[in-house]
Amino acid sequence: MVRWCCNGDNDNNAVTRALADDLVTLPHEWANAHPFTQRRRLYDALSVTGVGPNIPTAILGQPDSAANFAPKLKVAGAGYATKNKDFKPKAKQVFAALNYGQRPHGSNVFYGHSHLVLNPQLKLNAIYYPQDTFNVAAQGQGTKTQAAYHTLGDLMEYAKNDLMDALGKSCIEGLPLSDTIQPGLLVEAHLFTTIKVNRDVQEMVLSKTPKPGGALGDWTPHWNTIVANARAWSTRNNVALNVLG
Repeated sequence: MVRWCCNGDNDNNAVTRALADDLVTLPHEWANAHPFTQRRRLYDALSVTGVGPNIPTAILGQPDSAANFAPKLKVAGAGYATKNKDFKPKAKQVFAALNYGQRPHGSNVFYGHSHLVLNPQLKLNAIYYPQDTFNVAAQGQGTKTQAAYHTLGDLMEYAKNDLMDALGKSCIEGLPLSDTIQPGLLVEAHLFTTIKVNRDVQEMVLSKTPKPGGALGDWTPHWNTIVANARAWSTRNNVALNVLG
């Protein structure tokens, strides 16, 4: 049994995160595949919730209601637990994003202006989605929107107008794009591998610009300490450091 918590942020609580991940990662028909097939083994290893495609999308974000549609979950103390004895936490995805528009502060500053730049080789085996996967799950699109690196053009089929325009300007016209806070303009990437800092992180980009909604002055008293710590960490892990101020 694997137990986790908590539900402090209603936009990203444990149950919603687990439901969304299962809905966009695993085709539900894999749950009914023969037990000895690779599809069934992958489903058993990756499914936290066992949720099916018929979950009412309106309850995503409401953990107490959502848990009723996740048969492999149960309340455990202050958190939740999966009853899936075959679940392998280390097999779950690592979240990243593709900076297709060469945006100066990474793929999307909705999540902050500072970010890590990963080894380009990791792009080859990632799964990509046209926007934040919370939205993919909430729209009931399941795994249909998935694309591989060599089939990234398939994202255009499910891209909304704004994302389609951004992909066209960047990938067809070759234009760099400005920073955006719109999650719908994200191309999210899921990596199914262990990320090791000294092997897989190419660069740390450190910016004094706060996350949207934050105050610039919040950084000021601590900025020199933050930069010093980042330099020491980067040197120790052989990672390039780019301080944007």
